[in-house]
Parts: sequence; structure tokens; C-alpha cells
Amino acid sequence: MLLKVIAVICIWGNCASGFPVYFSSSSDLGLTCRSDLTLPIAGTEKAAQRVLLQKGIGFSGDFNPSATEAARGAGAPDQKKLQDPHSSLSLVEATWPAWPLLPEHHCIPEVITSFRDCSLAFFWALLAVLAVIWGLVRVSLAVGSGPRLPSGRQRVPALDGLRTVIVTYVILFHIHKVIVPQQLADVVSTGHWGMQFFFVLMGFVNFRVNAKQDRISLGVACSSLAQRFGRLCPGYHIALLWMYASAKDGHALTVWPLQALFLQSLLPVNLCCGTDAKMAAGYCSVWLKGNYVGWFTADALVCAVCFPMLYNARPRRGWHATAIVLLAVLTLRSSTGLMHSTVKSFIDLHLAGLDLYVWAPVRVLEYFAGMLFAQLGDELPEDLKSWQGWRCISDLCLVLAFVVVAASDPANPPRYGDFFLAPVFGLHALSCSLTEGNLASGSSQRGYLDTLLSSHLLVEAAQYSFGAYILQGPVQTSVRHMLQLPEWDPTKTLPASFWVMHLVSCWIAGVALTKFVESPVARMISSQLKTRA
Repeated sequence: MLLKVIAVICIWGNCASGFPVYFSSSSDLGLTCRSDLTLPIAGTEKAAQRVLLQKGIGFSGDFNPSATEAARGAGAPDQKKLQDPHSSLSLVEATWPAWPLLPEHHCIPEVITSFRDCSLAFFWALLAVLAVIWGLVRVSLAVGSGPRLPSGRQRVPALDGLRTVIVTYVILFHIHKVIVPQQLADVVSTGHWGMQFFFVLMGFVNFRVNAKQDRISLGVACSSLAQRFGRLCPGYHIALLWMYASAKDGHALTVWPLQALFLQSLLPVNLCCGTDAKMAAGYCSVWLKGNYVGWFTADALVCAVCFPMLYNARPRRGWHATAIVLLAVLTLRSSTGLMHSTVKSFIDLHLAGLDLYVWAPVRVLEYFAGMLFAQLGDELPEDLKSWQGWRCISDLCLVLAFVVVAASDPANPPRYGDFFLAPVFGLHALSCSLTEGNLASGSSQRGYLDTLLSSHLLVEAAQYSFGAYILQGPVQTSVRHMLQLPEWDPTKTLPASFWVMHLVSCWIAGVALTKFVESPVARMISSQLKTRA
């Protein structure tokens, strides 16, 4: 399909001094002005496209020269037609007077333009994931994982209970704009903070499970990673296929195979697939479109890949060194604003719209912080481990987290969703684990909030929390269809029956996914790993 292109040549200096514009006389395309850019216009359309893509200019939407000129209130530009003898494309050169810059959206070009091509790419992406899992199993068997020492750690029920509470909160947050009564909607209107807890918790738990290993070998790493893929992939791809089957538009089709390969956590950018308004609303976002909650799974898998390297490179000079490294990691994680400006300066212009909230390297820092908190708990002196005040620290951490969230403005959350709660959640996990250790020796008791979180119902529901989380998008679509509700409109509230049924259905779907899909797949992979060549 012939792609209409526009090339903007900005003269050296300021855009306000005027700049020449090349546009197709038969197309309407958006403009951007960059004073630091000089584009040589090639003679053919394909060459002009190549120049645009090399310079990182995303073009989309409609640009009507006469309508734009009238809107700007400027005089008619001087025009000169340029007819390329090798192309039917007629270009017009016009020097426009200064006007306010149009919204600038950096994006990557849309590659897939039909459902047929998208389905085929989706299929090959799924085969690639299966091939990776099979390869990990074979490498683990060929190399040999060796004896894996049991962790010997007791379970921390308060952390499991908190998982259930935060997943429920996040599910309600994603539909809070249509929830009634308004008081409940206000309570769950700030939901980005909860994801920091999960990455810290994953690092904390994974370190405790492997704490008796001096180093993680290649065989153990491949075995653990294969099991992790088997745990996360079934629910993730079922949800993605469910959402793809219900997709109605043909925009941003490249998103689906990218998400099938978990690439939205490494490339959380925009596709050039719509107007400025749609792109600003995330309509063309690689991670917001499709199964919008799947970015967590993609980031979790990146963390799992990084775990053996982080574990083997951890500090080994006592708790003082661990505390220093932990402080450095938390400081780096909290510097997302500085990180954004640095990344923007050195990454290709296609990624200038990088969303750090879902970008994997940022989440790996939280994951590593959780690992270091667990290591610190092992290395603390015995008199500190047996301190009776850990239960109070645990409760205070939860209260502090809730106060920070309650004091945040839902309309203007912290940049990139950073509530600076990674150290709070890490300290909470550390204090909970030390409290459980003292509880086993009969010398302590849990804090008040930890006692509530350790209730049987919350602890048992935690094993189904991932299924409830990952399936919330497909469940929401199905519930709306069952209740015959109108298309999603965040400006209109829905009956209370919607959010109640949605929440209950998410947890029922999570139970079904865990029992009938994830558990059988996990058993199959485990049985394969136990067969020695």
C-alpha cells in the first residue's frame, strides 16, 4: 500500500523563523518541527520515507494545508510543485510562517496491517515461546542442575495475605471510573503503587528459596526459568488470545505478536497508527493496547532471567556491605526523572516516548532491592534478628504505605507511578520474615495488621492472585457482554452489579486457571526436568 509521507526541513536555528515543508498534494499528514534536524529530501517517495524513519519522525493523522492555514490565521504560503519523474507522488514545497508547534508524538512504524498477517505472526510468536521453554528444559537436562538444597524457610503468611489484598485493590482500580458508590471509587482511585510491592516481593521470595545455594549454576538457572515460564505463560497467553478474539479494530495490530513475545516491557513505546488524540490516549501504545495488564508478566520474566546473574553478583562481605549496595539500588530506583532524561538523550528517537512505568530495567531494580532485603535479613546479627520490635516495624510500614497513597492526588499521580514505596515494602517483608522466625521460637507474636493479613482466607486466596490479575481484561469484556452494558465510557458510572460481578468473576477465573491449566502445565514441566538423560 502506497504510504503518503511528509518531510519537514527545519533550517539551522529556530523554528520560529519559518521552515520549508514538503507534503503530498493528495495526502493529509501531521507535522512536527525540530530545530535540531535537517532532512535531505530524496527524489522518490520510498527514499523520503527512509529518511523520515532514520530521523525518528513519527507521522500520523491528517494535515490539511488550507484548514491548517486558516486555523493558524496566517497568509497563504508560497508553493512550488515538485514532480518526481520516477514516482506518481506530487510534492509541494511551502515555506510557512511561524506557528505554535503541533503535538509531537514519537512512534515506531506499524508493520502489520491486516488481521491475517497479525494472526500468522501471533502463531509464530507462540511457537517461539514454546521453543524457548523446550530449549530451557533440554539445556537443564544436558548440563545437569545438580543437587538443589532445600531453603528450610518457613512461610510468611502475612505477605501472602497482602498479595490478595493488593490484587483486589488493583482490579478495582482498573474500573474505578465507573464504580458506584463514589466513596468506594475514591478509595481505589490510585492503583499504580501496588505494583512496586509485587516486584520487591518476588525478589525477596526468590532469594529466600535459593539462599542456601552459594552460586546458581547454568542448569539450575535453566530449570528455574523453565518452571517460571510454565507458571506465567499459560494464563498470560490465554488472556492475550481472549482479548485478540474480541478485538474489533484493525489499528496497532503489531501490538499482539509483540505482547505474545513479552516485548512490551522492553519496548513500551507508541506505534504510528492513529491521530494525535488517539496516540496521546494510549490507543497505539505497545503496552496499553492488547492485554494492558500483561506488562507485569513481561517484567516478571525479565526479572527471572536476571535473577541468576544478580544472585551470583550479590555482595558477600557482611550485612554492612549489603546495606550499602541496597541503599545505592534504592537511590537509583528513586531517580526515575534523572533516568528518563538520560535515557532520552542516548536512545534512538523512536524510543523518545519510552514509558518508564513499565520499562523492565526500572522494575529489575525493585526486584534486586527485594533480594538484598532478604539477604540483609540473613546477615543481621542474632541480637537484631531476635528483636521484639520487628512486629511494630511491620505494622508501621503498612500504615506509612497507606498514608502515602491516601495523600496522593489521584488526578496527578507521581511521575512514572513512582510512590517511592520500594524501601517501605522491602522493610515490611524483612520485618515480617524476622517476626515469623521469632514466632517459631515462641519468643514473639505478630503485629495487629499482620495478624489480619495472616487470616486463612487471604492466605489461601493468594495462590490464585496471578490468575485473577491477568484475566481481568477478558473477564471485564465478558461481564459487560453478559450484562448487556454499553461500550466503555469512563464518564458514566455503571450499576454496582457490574463491579461486584467483575471482581467475583476475576477470582473465579483465577481459581479455574490455576487448578486446571497452570498446575497441570507445572507438573508436566517438573516431570520433564526430573527425567535424567
